[in-house]
Amino acid sequence: MDLPNWFQALPFILLKFLNWYLHFFNQAWPYILLLLLDPLFSHFFNIELGEFYPFRPRATNLLFLGSDDYKRSVILNLSDEDEGILGIEAPPYSRLSSMGRIKFNLFDFGELRTACRVWKDYCAKRGAIVYVVNADTSMEQFSEAREDLRDLLSDEDFINVPFLIFCETPEPSYPSEKELCFLLGLTDKTTGKGRVKLQAGTNARPLEVFVAEPSNRKQHQDAIKWLSQYIK
Repeated sequence: MDLPNWFQALPFILLKFLNWYLHFFNQAWPYILLLLLDPLFSHFFNIELGEFYPFRPRATNLLFLGSDDYKRSVILNLSDEDEGILGIEAPPYSRLSSMGRIKFNLFDFGELRTACRVWKDYCAKRGAIVYVVNADTSMEQFSEAREDLRDLLSDEDFINVPFLIFCETPEPSYPSEKELCFLLGLTDKTTGKGRVKLQAGTNARPLEVFVAEPSNRKQHQDAIKWLSQYIK
């Protein structure tokens, strides 16, 4: 085609290009608009709405109390971090565990009274208390655990804090959860292992007892998943 013919065809080429562009823009403009508004939405949801943003990953603090040896074993089973580091460390220490959309900070501050005081003073967000019991133990030690739990459950600073009690036993069938609840003074105080909607007043605090073997990671994770439904 010679040059004059190109000039004659140019309006048709431009019109064709314009029709294609309008068609493309008509299909793509919602995506373009979303791309332009994304920084604004990100700021609004993450900064202005903060913890109310439903898709923002949550973080919470778990305080571990109770039997030192078994407490360490539970944290080891739940931790995302290297076992060797945790194995030689003494309280106070913390570890991270990620499950679903929740990041759990696992704290061991040592002896119960000291741990509670430190947690009250320095942890602004108190997710839950995890109390670990050596279930293969003497009645005297059960009595001590029962007194600890009684004091903790009556502490006004922990009035709305969920409680998870791990009873660590080397044998799956010894003893039963019902027997353990009786020994720990928790008969009729547990709230159920399903998804329970708690009412104000009776059983308003999430509280449950889980029996687990010290080396069984899945049993510990299942209990934390139960706890997750009460993390705000």
